[in-house]
Amino acid sequence: MEDALSKPSGNRQGTETILLVEDETMRRMLTAEALRDSGYAVLEAQDSMDGVRIAKDHSGRQVKASSKRKSYASRGESQGAK
Repeated sequence: MEDALSKPSGNRQGTETILLVEDETMRRMLTAEALRDSGYAVLEAQDSMDGVRIAKDHSGRQVKASSKRKSYASRGESQGAK
């Protein structure tokens, strides 16, 4: 059985803009490249504060946020805590 992620289904291409927030540089670069190869416009942020700034400054269509972590505010933690 083939892995669903290893082979794209049909000719589907993304058209949205995605805000990618990832603090690990290599992971962020590889993920952004994969998303761009799939047709998405990608806005990259290295942390949540950078992501908020980029989202506020973005003048295009609505940004879909994607992050492996919940925002600090939603967890009730201070900015410096991880």
